Amino acid sequence: MYNGTDWIITHLDINLTVKEDDGSTRFSRKYQIWCTRPQNRGLTMTSSQYCCDLGENLGGYYYSPKYEWIILSAYGYKD
Repeated sequence: MYNGTDWIITHLDINLTVKEDDGSTRFSRKYQIWCTRPQNRGLTMTSSQYCCDLGENLGGYYYSPKYEWIILSAYGYKD
């Protein structure tokens, strides 16, 4: 994700939807992502990687779910 603002992002609220192969929704949940590790500090004008534990095993060698996500809220402070 690219932070093109003059704010340092401290955490994000996102909604993540996981779709089955047939297009139906497996689940859709809100997650809070904290930007505290060196690779995802949410610095201004930088790209960062974010991850979250889904709380569910999506296993299966041939299973390749589709993901949709959207930022609901971003929190931080001016640089």
